[in-house]
This record gives sequence, structure tokens and C-alpha cells, in this order.
Amino acid sequence: MDNNKIMPQIFLIKFFQVFRLAIFILTLAYFLGSFWFILTKQTTKSDDQYTYYNEYSLGENEDHENMVIVVYFIFTTLCTVGFGDFNPKSDIERAVTAFILLMGVTSFSYIMGQFISILLNVQSITAENEDSENMSRWLIALKHFNKNRPLPVDLTKRIEKHFEYVWKNDRNCAIASEEDLEIFSELPVSCQGRIFKDFLFKDFLDMFRVHFTFTKPELGKGGVVKHYEWVD
Repeated sequence: MDNNKIMPQIFLIKFFQVFRLAIFILTLAYFLGSFWFILTKQTTKSDDQYTYYNEYSLGENEDHENMVIVVYFIFTTLCTVGFGDFNPKSDIERAVTAFILLMGVTSFSYIMGQFISILLNVQSITAENEDSENMSRWLIALKHFNKNRPLPVDLTKRIEKHFEYVWKNDRNCAIASEEDLEIFSELPVSCQGRIFKDFLFKDFLDMFRVHFTFTKPELGKGGVVKHYEWVD
């Protein structure tokens, strides 16, 4: 598997996923902006009525100018930024704006969740690719020290399969970096034990729980038998 060819394709896929989210935001702002323009125009009955349509002179602007104004207003409303340079004037406009604000919170929460998921996925793939590249360099080094004779194909596959299993199941990778170890070492000893016992290896230890309850003569107590339980 050539990681140098696969990674650009993966990044391209992720780029299009982000681009799709951006298109979704712009499309939503466009259609809501069109709806907002129609609403404020239809609810304006006279030229002296205090509405969004009259206040910002939408009747005097070109179509493309009005589109920029309403899409900008909808976009800032969906983002819950609300700069205040454009704002609703009538009661019905305020009611619709409140609904758009609620829609904006929901929409942008979903969009940000998808965006963060994409970033985490890219980070995970990049880390896996880095491990694969390190292993490839190690195999090349073995070939160099073996008088440029490559390892047998079946042995190479066994090595790759072994390391893929290790990278997937090694839970100590959670605290493998120097930064992680530094933070971990600053925790109380009891917390360190609980991280291993109640989090990283909980399912494994639960499988063998029965083997962690035993009796042992307690030293200095005249051979008194003490029962060491799971919590000990």
C-alpha cells in the first residue's frame, strides 16, 4: 500500500467534505435571505411604515444589492453574531428572526460537529500514516543491513499485520508521548491507578476479576490471614 498516493486522496476527500458544509451554509443563507426579502416586502403596506424593507431602502436598490443585504443579514443571524447594522423592525420580522436564530443554533451546532469530526478523522489518519511510514523506513533499514536483499514477502506481511494489531489495541498509546507522560506523572498515584484500572484496562481486568481476590499471610501479625479484595 503506497501511503504517498493514498494520503493526497484522503485529504482531497476531506477537503470536499468541508467544501460541502460551506456550500450548505451558503445555500441555506441564500434561500432564507430570499424568504426574508419576500416576507418584509409583503408585510410593508406603505412607504412610511417602519419595516426592514423601508428602513434599508430595499425598494430603491438593484436586485443584486438587495441579495447581498438580506444574505448578509441572514448569515450573521444564523451565526448568532448579530452585528446590529441590519436588524428587524416590525413585530412579525422580530418573530421570524427569533425562529431563524433557533434554526441557526441547531444548524451551526450540527455543522461544527461535522467539521470537528472531519478534523479528528484527519488527525487519526495522519497518525496512522506516520506509523506506517516509520515502519516502512524500518523495513528499508533492514534491507540495507541485509546486503540490499529484501525480506521475504510473507515475513513482511506478518510484520505489518503484527504492528497493525499493536497500533489498534495498544492502550498505552494514550499516554505514549512525552507531553502525555509529563501530565500523567503529575497526577496523584491513586488517580494514575484508577486510569489504568477503571478506564484503560477495565474490560480486561473484569475478565480476570476472580483471580484478583486471594488470601495471604500478613507479615508481622503472627500469620494472620488477610483477604485481599479487588479494591486493594
